[in-house]
Amino acid sequence: MEEKLTFTRVPDSVYWLCTAGLQQSRASFTTIVDYLQNDPFLNLWMKKTILQGKGTTALEASLAGRGIKGLRDRVSELYLSRLESGSFSHEVELDHTLDIQDFERRFERFSTLGNFRGFLLGMYLKMKDLESETLHNQITSFMAISPEVDEILLAAQAKVPRLDWTILILSSLLKFWEKSELIDVAKHGEKAVVQKVLGLSDKDKMVFFNDVAAYAHAIDEKDFFLYQKV
Repeated sequence: MEEKLTFTRVPDSVYWLCTAGLQQSRASFTTIVDYLQNDPFLNLWMKKTILQGKGTTALEASLAGRGIKGLRDRVSELYLSRLESGSFSHEVELDHTLDIQDFERRFERFSTLGNFRGFLLGMYLKMKDLESETLHNQITSFMAISPEVDEILLAAQAKVPRLDWTILILSSLLKFWEKSELIDVAKHGEKAVVQKVLGLSDKDKMVFFNDVAAYAHAIDEKDFFLYQKV
């Protein structure tokens, strides 16, 4: 059976933690605390399961100890464990998130500094695998991105701001092109890639745009389409 990216939604808090450009600083900790306190669910559950103590100072101290990645991983695990078991856990043990950390490390050499977008894509793909298993009783491998994607990125020798989109697009286009052909087209820039995509058959276009649209919906990023950042 062909695997398709369907219409999952990554939690807004995970998206925000991955894309807000937060640094390991007092200013970022204050921003995170404000975000948590403005979200009734996170304000309650983070204090119970992740952050220790009461008040802004205690929250910031907990963040300083765990780091932004530590918080990101635990928030993600909270939602992943609920996806698997149907309820939120009172104790957060990093289990599913370890797979996403491995996914992030695999591509981190191609990412810009402080960019967690590789983790964001990994979160989405992990959610798809869990959904397939828990909701449809099917074992899938959405996280098993082809090694050819790594090879193409290595050939490009560039740091990618939107690494998640780049990985997703390359993975989708490898369904239709050979690696060498894709590398050659990419050397001629975005317009050449767009023209190549437009030259696909209608059936293949539907597959490609389904992959892209599903991810755009999952993270609620519409500017990809508005600005044609293919």
